[in-house]
Amino acid sequence: MTPKSRDMGEMIEEADGQDPFNAYRDLIREVMPKATAQLWPSTDGPNHSYYKERPVLFGQEVLGHQYIDSQKATVKALHRHRKVQLIGARKNGKTFAISDIVCEFMSTAPTVVISTAPTGRQVRERLWSEIRKTVGAAKKKLPGKCGVVSWRVAPGWSAIGFATDDPDNVLGFHADAAPPWEQADGARLLFVLDDAVGIDQSIYDAMQGSFASGDAYILIAANPLIEQHDPHFFAKINQDGSGFYRIHTSGADPADYGQSHDVLADECFHEQPEWLVTRSWIDEKAKEWGVESPLFRAHCLGIFSKPGSRQLLVVSQAMLDAAERLNAQSEQGRHIGVDVARMGSDEVIAVLTIDGVMAARHAWSKTKLMQTAEIIVSLSAEWGEDKTSPVPACNIHIDATGLGSGVTDRLEQMGMWCDPVDFGAGAEDDWPELFGEVHAQNRRAELHWIARRHLEEGNGHIPDGFEQCRRQATWARYEMKQEGKTGSTLKIEPKEKIRARHGRSPDDWDAYMLTWSRGGGLAPTVGVM
Repeated sequence: MTPKSRDMGEMIEEADGQDPFNAYRDLIREVMPKATAQLWPSTDGPNHSYYKERPVLFGQEVLGHQYIDSQKATVKALHRHRKVQLIGARKNGKTFAISDIVCEFMSTAPTVVISTAPTGRQVRERLWSEIRKTVGAAKKKLPGKCGVVSWRVAPGWSAIGFATDDPDNVLGFHADAAPPWEQADGARLLFVLDDAVGIDQSIYDAMQGSFASGDAYILIAANPLIEQHDPHFFAKINQDGSGFYRIHTSGADPADYGQSHDVLADECFHEQPEWLVTRSWIDEKAKEWGVESPLFRAHCLGIFSKPGSRQLLVVSQAMLDAAERLNAQSEQGRHIGVDVARMGSDEVIAVLTIDGVMAARHAWSKTKLMQTAEIIVSLSAEWGEDKTSPVPACNIHIDATGLGSGVTDRLEQMGMWCDPVDFGAGAEDDWPELFGEVHAQNRRAELHWIARRHLEEGNGHIPDGFEQCRRQATWARYEMKQEGKTGSTLKIEPKEKIRARHGRSPDDWDAYMLTWSRGGGLAPTVGVM
């Protein structure tokens, strides 16, 4: 039997004599969903309309979350100011707060959320990974159905995440006109630009028309891996008069590391809880990266790069020494990297790594490509675990740029499908967990950064016995440069510049870098002819 619905008089009579605040809060909670049910589209599951524009209470009572001061300021600021810039260091809880904002908007009123990031991996594995986790663990059930990068509550009430590689993806999204998917009349529109320094200006420009009409909100967040006066929109909206409310978070006070606070902010939060980021981690990165480096300033202090400071060493001597102390414990197996030279002064260099640690080196020169292929086959047997277990072909990574392609062709004829690495090709994203907000210009830049990050994390090590490789590791320089649609891009100086400065090519280091490629295994290894 369906229970009889109570009228307003009955509810007011029940409230009489109770604590006024609690009684009328409970009254509003009961009345509002009934009233709004007549106005909202039908939804799949409960709505939490009482919590509209009460984000902190929503987080506490619906999601079961507690916020640190910077997170509380972030979730409140969007309702108060509509346009918010979140400038922050890593490990400062930004993604957690943004995820809760999306959940609150999607659960309290008809909303269309458009979430963007530079790459599909960043969309799936950062913000939307946190959203999925929050929806699944919420204290109270949230409405609708949340997928990998989408969330649908009702027709015209949905969220979607996508990579910003095409400005046409966001053209025409405004709260009064339907985007390519259905949109309810009067729905709010929330834009979330995550890792914004990697998003092209054209994407931001395409959104401008959406901000001027309807019930629109925008949240732009990033580690500031650019200079303060960079032409990129993330730097521009940090200036006074941009109309954005600016919140800055950092793991420590920049002054503690001799750095000026060059971020303009309406609210600043230095010093995060130890369970979120430790001072020892910040001190470690200060030693490895240097306090003046763009990475330390952006990832640890949340401040812009100094003008002209972007070209820095990929690997420092301190980093090599730290990797030795960390004593690599990764289970990577055996890998061979081969830097190919056909004739002339450069040697062909092959190195073996065992669980990320350089274990052997072999060099030869003035050989034909076919002879080089035969030597590689021999080394795979010699450097295997035993005589019957050679290094798998998919774990042999060969510089296939130019002449090296002939070596891989010959090895395929011999039944070995190795991993051909073209340094000039695009990034392959085979180690996404190591990159954060860094976007590599090409495969060569990507492998430099992968090798560096493994040294930093203690997954790799170049022992003292391999002095040439250790010395060459410190030769290459990098810079973060703002360019076109790629946003803030990691660039490695050309090998010609390194050769001109040091008198030779860093072949040993290149071979070691190659051992970190994971592009092999496209076809099975068969018997060697």
